[in-house]
Amino acid sequence: MSTTDHLSSIKENISTLDIQTILCLLIIATFVAMVTKRIKIPYTLALVLVGLLIGSIDIFPAVELTPNLVLYVFLPPLLFEAAWNINFKILKTNLVPIIVFAVVGLLISVLLIGFTLNFAMGVPLVIALLFGAMISATDPVSVLALFKQLGLPKKLATLVEGESLFNDGTAVVVFKILLAVALTGATKLGDSYNLLFAGILEFIVVVLGGALVGIAVGWLFSSITAQYDDPPLEITLTTIVAYGSFILAENIPVPYTPEGVSLHLSGVIATVVAGLVLGNYGRQIGMSPTTRISVNSFWEYMTFVVNSFVFLMIGLHINLMLLYNHLNEIFWGILAILLGRSVVIYGLTYLFNFKLRESIPFKWQHIMFWGGLRGSLSMALALSLPIALEERQFIIVMVFGVVLFTLIVQGLSISKLIKWLGLSDNKSDKYNYELIQSELITCNAALEELEKIYKRGEISQHVYKETKDVLVKNKDNFSQAMTQLHIDCENIFKEQQHFLAKYLIEVKKDSLNHILRQGTITEEVYHSIETKLNEELDEINNKYYENNT
Repeated sequence: MSTTDHLSSIKENISTLDIQTILCLLIIATFVAMVTKRIKIPYTLALVLVGLLIGSIDIFPAVELTPNLVLYVFLPPLLFEAAWNINFKILKTNLVPIIVFAVVGLLISVLLIGFTLNFAMGVPLVIALLFGAMISATDPVSVLALFKQLGLPKKLATLVEGESLFNDGTAVVVFKILLAVALTGATKLGDSYNLLFAGILEFIVVVLGGALVGIAVGWLFSSITAQYDDPPLEITLTTIVAYGSFILAENIPVPYTPEGVSLHLSGVIATVVAGLVLGNYGRQIGMSPTTRISVNSFWEYMTFVVNSFVFLMIGLHINLMLLYNHLNEIFWGILAILLGRSVVIYGLTYLFNFKLRESIPFKWQHIMFWGGLRGSLSMALALSLPIALEERQFIIVMVFGVVLFTLIVQGLSISKLIKWLGLSDNKSDKYNYELIQSELITCNAALEELEKIYKRGEISQHVYKETKDVLVKNKDNFSQAMTQLHIDCENIFKEQQHFLAKYLIEVKKDSLNHILRQGTITEEVYHSIETKLNEELDEINNKYYENNT
């Protein structure tokens, strides 16, 4: 498909999302976000459940989740934001397991899923492998949010997120190659081997080519951003990088592909690499602290909106009755992906743990296995299957059923697994801290109110003094308990230090805005001091980030 065809297809898809539908989706997403602040359920999973509920009672206009909408509109910002925020130093120390899981692991998963379905259900091997390629890419958005909430190690989060970033690209490339095999009807053994050999070469070209495009785009725009200090302009440039690197790579054809097969460089890999380059090189050499904060805020908002739309539309798009009619096939699909995931995580980790300076703990492996959720990319690839493929409907139902299982069953149970494994040990300390902090705050509030009541003459001096003595004694006890908790739990102490340092800078910035509005200082002085405060804030955040990785 040419660039013009892609753009016209995307335009057609977006036109189905009229302003009323977009507004409704945003209102629902906002309501779900507010509710999930109060109940213990990941936000993205709540969106899927709400989408299923709304879709089942048929009160919402039809919203089509098309492959072009997911791949060309929703996927690039999600990939870019994740890559932008990954610290390359941490990524580099974990690069061996990440690459092994994302490339070797995904290929093993595809093979295991394919052969399992072929043996258990008699699904043609090429079709079973095609399903394996679509369903093997992980989408751990909900899990990563939970990691932050429970305070799990940064290295574990980097392993999970890094694998997801790179296995997306691997999955798309393998999918396209296997689809080419299925469509060209390579039934003879010789043809299969020729296509397999050609596929391996094409895989290398597609992945490396996409990476080179990403490096080139990332470096070019890093150089451009270094020439300007304008947050809105630089936000726009990062947006161009996110979408531009994806579209550019997807429109560079791979030479010497079989007749009738259209392969291009990997847009997913290009966007991920461009995000890594701009986030780790361009951000440092070409962006002021003010710009960095603005860009971070923009992409945080973008991912919130895009994730809201994607997961809500997943729920809206799934037909529960159709899934119910194919429970047997979906059951085998679930068993196959769990088998593939278990071999990849436990098997590969066992093999390369000997080579790593810091091995991956066994408890972490359980989280990586059960936290391998599937999501929008798998659904987009399923929907992109050509009508000419006889097994298209069968594959779509299987993919949707497995995605729903991983999001609901695995997604809702992962927090219990984390607690059962004892990986959220800081939870009890955090609970105790919040308990003591609440007691201290309420004690101070009671003392302030007591002073007001006494000054108004509503109580006698004797009652005032007696009550005050009790409150002061309680306050001292809570203060001592908090001090002891800071001594016993260094993480909580550092967290509070970080919070206070950030809060005081925000107070300074608010005061600076106030005196600017009063006309006490000029805009030149305001911008000078604001830049200095943003530099301090950036330094505080970087220091806290480095100490907690």
